[in-house]
Parts: sequence; structure tokens; C-alpha cells
Amino acid sequence: MKCICCKKNDGKYFHFDGGKVCDHCLGHYFTCSKCGMLFNQDDYVNGDQGTGYCKKCSQEDE
Repeated sequence: MKCICCKKNDGKYFHFDGGKVCDHCLGHYFTCSKCGMLFNQDDYVNGDQGTGYCKKCSQEDE
């Protein structure tokens, strides 16, 4: 499966909205440090909650 960002390289990391992202494009996304899922940088609903974790993982720590 090709990277959803560059559409050139093979995707390696799973994106929250589906598809995969390659090593080269990984820096364009927020990666949850607990589950490893990738989110768009501006996805503050499901992604970065200001804790380094995504929404799901942040709720698990409460």
C-alpha cells in the first residue's frame, strides 16, 4: 500500500483515517506515543490532546 501523503513510497505506519504513511512523510503527522497511531497535525479532536497521547489513550489514563 502506497503512502497516503506522497503516494510514492510504501506506507509503513497506520493513519487514524485509514491508509498508511511512509518513513519519509512521518514527520508531517502527530504520532501517539502510547499506541503509535498517526493523526493529522491539526486533528485536535482525535489526535494530540496536549499530553503526547491521542484522545483514546488520554482517556484510558484518566
